[in-house]
Amino acid sequence: MIRKKVESVLSSKILNTEETKRYEAVLKKHSLNDDSTPYWPCIGKYLTTYLNQKNVQEALHVKGSEEEEEEEEEEEEDDDEDDDEDDSGMGRIDWLTGMEETYQVLVDEYDISIMIYSGDDDAVCSTQGTQYWLNRMGWTPAVMWQIWEDENNQVGGYYTAYAQSPHPQLPNLASLLSGDTTDAPTKNKVTVHYYTVRSSGHMVPTTTPARGLAVLQFYLDLPGVSTR
Repeated sequence: MIRKKVESVLSSKILNTEETKRYEAVLKKHSLNDDSTPYWPCIGKYLTTYLNQKNVQEALHVKGSEEEEEEEEEEEEDDDEDDDEDDSGMGRIDWLTGMEETYQVLVDEYDISIMIYSGDDDAVCSTQGTQYWLNRMGWTPAVMWQIWEDENNQVGGYYTAYAQSPHPQLPNLASLLSGDTTDAPTKNKVTVHYYTVRSSGHMVPTTTPARGLAVLQFYLDLPGVSTR
C-alpha cells in the first residue's frame, strides 16, 4: 500500500524533475536496503493498515477474527469523534502524563535492564527533554556520552548508561505483621541504557532504520541483556 502511494506520487506530473530526484534520494536514504519498503512521511494510521493485511498476519502467525476486525473499525470511528484525542488516535491526556514514576518502579522492583533511545531530530519528544528527566532520576552515570558508530563508520549517536546503586529491600506488610523483620537481601543494581540516534526523527526505525537496527544490536550484545 505504501509503496503504491510512493510510486503514484513519483509517476504523477505534480513533481518536476528536480523534486523527483530529491524525493527519490530521500526515500533511498530512509530505506534499510534496496529491497526494503520506503516509509510514507505522513504516517497517520498506516501501521494499523499494514498489520491488518492478510499476508502480514500470516507472516506473523496471527489472525484476527471478523468480530475483532469489526470492533477495531468501530474503535477507530470512536477515536475520530472523541474530543479528548488527536488525529493520531492518541489521547491528549496520555501525552501529558509523565513516565518518571513508572521507570522508577521498574528500577526499584524488577531486576531488569532498560533501553531508552531518542532521535536527535525528534520534534515531539526531544533528546534534550529525555536527557533532562533522566538526569533528574538520581541514577549514577556509569558511562557518559560515548560515541557509537553505524555500519558506515559514521557517528550514529551517543551512549550513556545509568546505574541504580544496590540497596536493601524493605520487608513487606506480611513480614511486619508476623514479626519477621529480617532484612531482605540486597537487590542487584539495574542499569538504564540511553542511546541518542543522529539524524533520526520521532520514529527511529522509520526515519533511520539502519541506525535503529544498530542500536538494538548494540543493546542486545551487552553483557547480561540477551540470553542467547
